[in-house]
Amino acid sequence: MSPSRRLHTATLLPSGNVMIAGGSNKSISLSSCELYDPLSNRWSTAASISSSRYEHTATLLLSGSVMIAGGSNKSISLSSCELYDHLSNRWSTAASISSPRYEHTATLLPSGNVMIAGGSNKSISLSSCELYDPLSDKWSTAGNMSSLRRLHTAALLSSGKVLVTGAYDELSSLSSCELYDPLSNKWNTAASMSLPRYEHTTTLLSSGKVLVTGGRNALGLLSSCELYDPLSKT
Repeated sequence: MSPSRRLHTATLLPSGNVMIAGGSNKSISLSSCELYDPLSNRWSTAASISSSRYEHTATLLLSGSVMIAGGSNKSISLSSCELYDHLSNRWSTAASISSPRYEHTATLLPSGNVMIAGGSNKSISLSSCELYDPLSDKWSTAGNMSSLRRLHTAALLSSGKVLVTGAYDELSSLSSCELYDPLSNKWNTAASMSLPRYEHTTTLLSSGKVLVTGGRNALGLLSSCELYDPLSKT
């Protein structure tokens, strides 16, 4: 890629290409975007986002557009959102989230709406969540999680519910987990992990279970992994 970057997003487009957006190069926030073509094994320049950002989210919508939400620009938390049309290679402005945030999660729900959960606003962790409706280009409240969370993960389960695991709040790493039900628009407590962790990964397996891997906590980096079974709640 050109330039080098970290804390960016990578999104698989309907065309089969991968779009890299934003990120950070040392102390510089980036607005540049790039496209990777796996058939030619080459990178090309894509249109730049209007606001440079890192630690944002990128979500492929059912329409094929990509929505960039929030992020950070040096010491500034962002509420702005942008939409990328891969057919025209153009960005357009989307409605802003009500609370600026970065280090959050974004999950595409079966309805086509996108749920933003938690994150950080400068040094303050958030429990608030918001729903984006691409058809109306509007945000609405998705209720608050019971815990402040940033650097957590969110996985869409086979049931259509969203499992949020771990995080770092204002004081420590968390082992607690929560479930969001889009039908009731409410959060409920899920079984906790055996170890607190943040900066980990979660993957939905074909069995319907969720694999949690690695991360870190007060003891340092983790090599441990855990399985969440939605049927047994363990």
